[in-house]
Amino acid sequence: VRQWSDGHGFSLKVGDSVDVRSQFKSANKGSSTLLDAGHRGSVVEFDTDGDAEIDFGDNGKHWVFRSNFQNLMVDHGHRIAEELHALAEQDGMIDPAQLVRVLRMLGVAERLLTRIPSIGRRSARDFVGWLWQGVDLPSTAVLPEP
Repeated sequence: VRQWSDGHGFSLKVGDSVDVRSQFKSANKGSSTLLDAGHRGSVVEFDTDGDAEIDFGDNGKHWVFRSNFQNLMVDHGHRIAEELHALAEQDGMIDPAQLVRVLRMLGVAERLLTRIPSIGRRSARDFVGWLWQGVDLPSTAVLPEP
């Protein structure tokens, strides 16, 4: 399994960076380790139950029960960067579904969709250039040059 979703908008996938928002206990067998707020990790894998193994660097790898996913915050900067790099490499016009997905990740879909006169008439490269100038992105979202 490469990703997990709760069906209500929260999802994790292998490679996602996560921050611990509130302390919880590691699910490693025989462990009483508490993962404290502020720890940063990267999702390594999921088991068949949807629990995640997360590498917390110096704090080691820990299994996290999906019931504790509420204690994690996903850093969407990397996902946004992947989507925008894919858009920038595209020739031709933007797929409206892809555009909406990127804008929702940025949390600006409703505000910005009304400012784009015609989605179908914008090239992907023009759109990335437009985003480059007009949106505050998470610091981890490294954008392609317009």
